Amino acid sequence: MIEIIKKKNLYFSLSKEAFDLCANSFFGEIKNNKVVYMLCEALYLVEKNKAYIKERKKLRKEEIIKKIREKDILEYMVYSDLRNRGYILKSGLKFGGDFIVYEKGKKPGRDHSRWILKIIKGKKINVDDILAKARIATSTKKSLLLCFVEENKNLYYEMNWKKM
Repeated sequence: MIEIIKKKNLYFSLSKEAFDLCANSFFGEIKNNKVVYMLCEALYLVEKNKAYIKERKKLRKEEIIKKIREKDILEYMVYSDLRNRGYILKSGLKFGGDFIVYEKGKKPGRDHSRWILKIIKGKKINVDDILAKARIATSTKKSLLLCFVEENKNLYYEMNWKKM
């Protein structure tokens, strides 16, 4: 079982198992001789009984969820949904999205991601924001994937620019 250490808002592991899982299944990123996780990755590994999170003491999943923001819960729900379907997700911050998503069978670092994913809660969207994200996606040879989070399901829509 992988021990994930929480210090401030950083989740990381120093264990051999974490490095092996990172190399084989692309969980986390190696930075400064540590495997660093997004919060949603750490929660996913806890849910799958592959890891636990330690902050002074071992935390239960319920304790972790009480401490996080609604945005983090939405990200976790989408991350978990797509990871369970076989996609690999990494941070989309530098692309202006919530995640970048790799198609099934594609490998981060070797292949390019196909989508920039933006999570939208509720039904209201800012059209200018979506158009700006679609332009960024096009300029980086990706598509924009919008995820509308509803009560017990996620609805995904892909957007592409068409030249006329």
